Parts: sequence; C-alpha cells; structure tokens
Amino acid sequence: MFRSPFLLIFIFAAGCGRIAAASFTPESAAAQAIRQNTGLRAARLRVDEARGRLQQSGRLANPELEVDFTRKSRDAEGSLGLSVLQKFPVTQRLALERSVSRAQLAGAEAEVRDAARKLAAEVRAAAVRVLALSTQESLRREQLSTSRELSGFLRQRAEAGEVPRFEATQAEIEEQQLTLELAKLAAERAAALAALRPLLGLLPNAPLSIAGPLAPRRLARFGGERSDVTVARAQVEAATHATALARAARWEDIGVGFGVTHERTKDEPNPLEKNTVIGLRATLPLPLWNDQRGRIFEADAAARRAGLELDAVRGRAEGETAVAAAEAAGFERVAAQIDRELLPRARSAEEQVRAANTAGLAPFAEVIRARTRRLELEQRRLDAVRDWHLAVIRLEAAHGRSFLSGAPPASPARPRR
Repeated sequence: MFRSPFLLIFIFAAGCGRIAAASFTPESAAAQAIRQNTGLRAARLRVDEARGRLQQSGRLANPELEVDFTRKSRDAEGSLGLSVLQKFPVTQRLALERSVSRAQLAGAEAEVRDAARKLAAEVRAAAVRVLALSTQESLRREQLSTSRELSGFLRQRAEAGEVPRFEATQAEIEEQQLTLELAKLAAERAAALAALRPLLGLLPNAPLSIAGPLAPRRLARFGGERSDVTVARAQVEAATHATALARAARWEDIGVGFGVTHERTKDEPNPLEKNTVIGLRATLPLPLWNDQRGRIFEADAAARRAGLELDAVRGRAEGETAVAAAEAAGFERVAAQIDRELLPRARSAEEQVRAANTAGLAPFAEVIRARTRRLELEQRRLDAVRDWHLAVIRLEAAHGRSFLSGAPPASPARPRR
C-alpha cells in the first residue's frame, strides 16, 4: 500500500538526477557525443561488417558431392556412382583476398576514428559558441543596465530643461536596441542548444546547459597520423592487393577429386556380374575466353586513384593545419592587445571620469559613456577569445586530436574587472 508513493518519489528523484546531469563542458560534451551519437554508433557497425568480411575471406570453396544412379527397367542391371571434387587455387588468391579484407577493416576502423574526430570538433565548437552567447548576454545585460541609467538621467535633465529632449529620446532608442539584441542573443543560444542536442544523443526537449567560462587552456599535444590519412592509406593498400588479386584471378581454381562407381551387368548366358570402379578426377580451367583483362585494368585505375586521393588528403590536412594555426595566432594577438593596452586604458579612463563626476567636474552622462566604451571593448575581447577557441579546436582537429591534453602555447589571458 505504501510502496507506490515511495516508488514514484524514487523515480522522480532519478529523473531529476538525469536532468541535473545534462550539463557539460565543451570537452565532456564531446565525450558524450562520441559515446551516444546515433550516427557514430551506426558507423561503428561498419567495422563489424568489415570484420565479418575478413572472417569470410580466404576460404576454400566447399567440396562438391556428385551422385549418379542408373537402373534398367526390365532387369537388375544398373550402377551407382559417388564422386567428391575439391577446388584449390593455383595462385595466391586466398591470401590476397585476406589482405584486401584486412586493409578494408583497417580503413573502416580509421573511418570511425575520423568520424569521431569531426564529431568531437563540431560539438566542442558548438559548445564554445553557446558559452560565448551566454557571456554576450551577460555583457548586454550590463550594457542595458548602463543604458537605462543614462536614459533615466537624460530624461530627468530634459524635464528640467537642462538638455535637449532629443538626447533623452536617443538614449531611450539605444536602450530598446539593447533589449532587442538581448532577446536575439537568447534566441540564438536556444537555437544553438537545440542543434547540439541530437549531436549528444539527447531528445529534442531534453534539458541541456553548457557550463564553465571561456577559460584559458593549453593546446593538445600532437602526434601520429590523422585518421582520414589513415583511411586513404588503407584504401591504397586495399587497392594494391585488389590489383594483384585481379591478376591472380585469371587462373581459376583447379578441381581434384575421386569417385567410386558400383555396377551390375548381365551378359547372357553368364550370371549377373558386380564390379566396383575407383577413379581420380582433375579439372583445369583454361583462360582462353575470359582473361580478366577488364578487371585488371579497372583495379590498376583504382589503385592509381587511391594513391592520388592519399596525396590530396595529406595536402588538405596540411592546409587545414596551417590555416587554423594562423587564425589561432592572429586571434591570440588581438585578444592579448585588448588585454594589455585597450582594456587597461578604458578602465583607467572610466575611473578618471567617475572621479571627476564625484568632484563635480564631469557630468554623469560621461561616466555612462566611459562605461559603455569599456563594455564594448569587453565584447570585442570576447569575440576574439571565442574565435581563438574555435581556431584552436580546428587546429586540434586538423592534427587528428579530439580532446585536451598536454601543453604548448598559452591562451589569451582573461581580463580582470
């Protein structure tokens, strides 16, 4: 009688735990996507398919059993014959089939790693954009608060006849613009979270939040071959073995077997005689009409194409790395310059104007404008740091890494308020 309420409470508490767990950092979101993304889970089944093909490849054909029975309708004469034929390759066809399947398995595994690399980079970039939008909302709220102060101050001055009315109206328009921008940022963040949910394997209405500031971090250590280059290399290996396999297939399998035939014959006036015959059998197909010329030509072309694709993938990987490294260095310089030069000067100017206002030497409107300029610099710095993080994610993905580890260059420092 009392179990049902307690059970409901337990289920509700478990559900609340799941809701609270739907909060990720960019790195934990990437790990969640690699574990739960449906598309990536489906891609992993391609590895099982390739593994099954490897298990099946390189096997001998099943032996053939032939039965031959004859009997005359008017007497007991007849025969019963049994023969077994086994086909064997005269070339290295079976070994080459295994080599092709083994290379295809390596390529399938590398394709899954490459899909995980791209997915992790996409998820981390989306999470960084969500964090940037959240920070932009905070800055816009601060700007909106400043704009409201200025609008109220100018409205009082306009009512007192100390300033023209259009200055107060202009301040009110700026306040409304900031309100609209704040609503737009909220809508963009909601849309970014909606696009992120399916990548994480979450339901469309599942609660989701991205936690943590855009804090400085270190780049990952790089090493090893990028997964898409590994895929292209495996395709070259498979195509090379496929070319050798096409040449080996010119000679079909030979057949070797034996047979036993039991006969009963009647030769008047002799009685019924029984004979058992044992024989050997061999077949050798001759490559007269089908010499596999077309398949050999096709395999050669596929091997050449795979080699050129490998060169193209290497070039693309090097280009992506160079572009991302240049972008990361550029945005790091911009953010560092804002941190070292512009923001300190803006803060100093704001403090000086505030002190002058306290001493009655500057109007309150100048204090508000100095604060607005400082917040605009904060916004520009945020944009530079966001773009730096996105460039670093592209750089790490270009090197074939999906998660953080290790050292090198320090990121732009976070400003102090």
